[in-house]
Amino acid sequence: MKYINNNIISFILIAALAVSCVDDYGYRIQMEKPQDVAASEYLNQFDLLKSYINRSGTPFQLAAGMPASEFVKKDVAFSTLLTNFDAVDLNGSYNPLNTLKVDGTYDFNGMHTAANVAAEAGVVLYGGVLCSEQGQRTAYYNKLIEPIDIPVETETGTTINFEDDNLGATYPMTNGGKNAVVPDPDGESGKVLQIVHANQSFPKFHVKLKEGLVLGDYTGVTMDMRLNAGQYGVGLRVVINGTTFEFGRNAADYGFSGGQNTWKRGGIYVKFVKEGTYTASGGKVPAGTIEIPNTMKDLTEVKEFSLGSASGDWDAYIDNLTFTWEVKPQHIEKTPEEKAEIFTKEMEKWIGGMVYAGVNELNSVKAWNIISNPLDKTVNENTFKWSEYLGDEGYARTAIKIARDTVKNVGVELELFVSQTLNQYDEMSSSADKLIALVNAWEGDNISKIDGYNILLSSVYSKDANFQKGNETMISELFEKLSKTGKLVRVSNLSMMVEDTNGNYIATNKMSEEDKAAAISYMAFIMQEYRKHIPLDKQFGISISSMTETSTGYKLTPWTSNYNRSVMYEGIIKGLISK
Repeated sequence: MKYINNNIISFILIAALAVSCVDDYGYRIQMEKPQDVAASEYLNQFDLLKSYINRSGTPFQLAAGMPASEFVKKDVAFSTLLTNFDAVDLNGSYNPLNTLKVDGTYDFNGMHTAANVAAEAGVVLYGGVLCSEQGQRTAYYNKLIEPIDIPVETETGTTINFEDDNLGATYPMTNGGKNAVVPDPDGESGKVLQIVHANQSFPKFHVKLKEGLVLGDYTGVTMDMRLNAGQYGVGLRVVINGTTFEFGRNAADYGFSGGQNTWKRGGIYVKFVKEGTYTASGGKVPAGTIEIPNTMKDLTEVKEFSLGSASGDWDAYIDNLTFTWEVKPQHIEKTPEEKAEIFTKEMEKWIGGMVYAGVNELNSVKAWNIISNPLDKTVNENTFKWSEYLGDEGYARTAIKIARDTVKNVGVELELFVSQTLNQYDEMSSSADKLIALVNAWEGDNISKIDGYNILLSSVYSKDANFQKGNETMISELFEKLSKTGKLVRVSNLSMMVEDTNGNYIATNKMSEEDKAAAISYMAFIMQEYRKHIPLDKQFGISISSMTETSTGYKLTPWTSNYNRSVMYEGIIKGLISK
């Protein structure tokens, strides 16, 4: 490897001073090359990035983030990655939303293609997120566990007809008079009951209510009638066990008329309501309605029930006295066990599909972020909390089991990480404590296993010296705590920005050479602290967030948009070389 004995920034500054020294002679001698050419030549003296890695006793791999769509193109980005990095990080390329097909299934072809391309190129591929509260099909998931609402439905039952009666059979009357079972004079419905010129008298029936129901459950009674006379009188009446109920209507109100002699099927309908429905507030019971007294609401049978016209000359045929009730609306919630089963299956669809798409005969995708950003408190329309239905520990254990079971029969041993995004001013030490506590809880069943921690690190160099000192302290404390877990530790999405003393980010095209020099030194510091504190055999690697920068962006990267090396190239090399 090449040894860095110079610094591009000091090189450029010296060249600039040489120019100013010749201004007294009134003309300028071109003694040096343009700064960009000099910088390019200086950077080009370095070897490929991965050549600076000391691989002795460590699984360390240098990776770069790249969208899957760009990776599979195999263009200049692809070739630059292959020559400088061990691995490509697809974190964020796939989630349940952007892989969803119209039919509700997932399209794993993108992942499968990327895995094949990586295997053929001999580069390691990091698969990305398998379980997260963010980027989820929340509306769809919530619909899966919506309660079943069964609306109010009117049921009929307990019908009194006369088909089983003998012709000529009679029923007792409330006030004397004649009736008899006879054939339907119109020949429509078999046997019916003829009321013969009754004087305010009605036939009495014994009513056995439907098992499980009481009179208070019923909503009313209907009756077929073929009227010859008695449409007025003092109105229709209902009699229940000797108690007479008026309901403000006569037969004429239901459309009957004397001498009509036409069947009106269900022509008489009386509505039942609970006692006090209207009268408790001083209201009047509507016509066609009776309030069932509380003393009668629990009856399972009515020994004497009558319905008829209180006329001095009620002459008619009746049939099919039918009692109705409403099936009460039901709001059936799914049980916790049912919900857990539903969401376990949904996890299987996504996690199982993604992991299996990464299987390749040459080199399968092994490293995945099994749980992503468990400390994230973001709540939006795509947030779904698996833990609410599978348990605080259960959801992680379920995800781990699904991932490992998916490939257990194809000889693939997965490396599963819990990943957490940390920004420079997050309480990194506290976040590390929380992550470690979560993993300990998930592994409390002595079955589930998390292989390591993946920290997505967005770093910022502050031009405020006090802030910057704090930044460096937090980085050191973060790695110190993670080093004691005995697990693999990976840094990914590593990026570098610069902020001024007022806390404002500086665009790369506005940065001074001193700003860039400080930033690459901080990048080197972060990488060296990682190599210093994390045990060699637990150093899984570092992945930078992106390879190229934009003129209006804020992140310093190792290449320009034209794939010329930038100053951050040197910063990464310095970070790879141990102190």
